[in-house]
Amino acid sequence: MGRSSIAELTFRAAVRKDIPDLVALDHICFPEELAYDGRVFEDILDWRGSWHIVALHGERVVGFVAAVPYDRFAHFITLDIHPDFRRMGLGNMLMDAAERMIAEDGFKIAVLEVESDNEAAIALYKKRGYTIRGMLKGYYANGKDAYVMSKVLSDYGDGL
Repeated sequence: MGRSSIAELTFRAAVRKDIPDLVALDHICFPEELAYDGRVFEDILDWRGSWHIVALHGERVVGFVAAVPYDRFAHFITLDIHPDFRRMGLGNMLMDAAERMIAEDGFKIAVLEVESDNEAAIALYKKRGYTIRGMLKGYYANGKDAYVMSKVLSDYGDGL
């Protein structure tokens, strides 16, 4: 598939009928041992207060972001962008939308984990204002380490 325009995309909340497409996208984006199965996506969609957005090119899911509320912060679970739609700003668009919803729901801190050698993702998150707060040794199923990163959501409405 050739490069498509970001303007051709539509966005909406993820729904249960998207789960097979979310699983397929996650398996494209991550190694088999790290990719989520359908139960994880069911849990995300069922989690009270969760935020989840799909990006669609026609009917095809090409991007997905999900976060869930914890005590006083939001925890990003995943950001998946199909390879045909990377480096077009889609990751930023999905993160912007999710962070805005999170802030509007009164959460002031967002937290995520990222594989410590995933330079592209780390650069994206740093550019978005996330700071490395620590490392989780052997965090991932493949034994790789993760950075814990966080951001204060101060740029979204009502002085948050």
